[in-house]
Amino acid sequence: GQSRAEGRALAAGVRLLYGGRFPAVKRLDRLTGAFGRVQRRLATPASLVLVGGHPGEWEGEHPAQTAARLGVRQVFLAGWHTHAELPEFLSAADAVVASADQPQEGWRNGANRSAPSVSGVPS
Repeated sequence: GQSRAEGRALAAGVRLLYGGRFPAVKRLDRLTGAFGRVQRRLATPASLVLVGGHPGEWEGEHPAQTAARLGVRQVFLAGWHTHAELPEFLSAADAVVASADQPQEGWRNGANRSAPSVSGVPS
C-alpha cells in the first residue's frame, strides 16, 4: 500500500496518467525513467499513475519493479479498469503520457490525425 504522505502528494501535485496494457513495445521502463528524471527537477510534487496492465499480462520487467529499481517514487499502479471507468481517471489527470517504440495500427493508418504529437524526455 501507498503511504499517507504519498497519497497527499498525489492529491496536491501534478498527476500524469498512462492508460493501457503493459507490453514491452509500450516502453513503460522508458516512461518511468523519464518521469524520474523530470520529477527530480520539479518544485511541485508529481505523480505517475499507470492505469491498465491486465492482471498477469506484461512483458519484461513489471512497471512496479522498474520504479523500485530506478528509485522513482510516486508511481501508482491503479490496476485494470473498464472503459466506463476511464473518464474518472482522465478528469483527475493533469496530462496523459505515453511512450512506445512504434505506433499502434490506428496511429499508423491516420485514424488519429488530430492527436497532438508528444516527444519524450532525452536520457
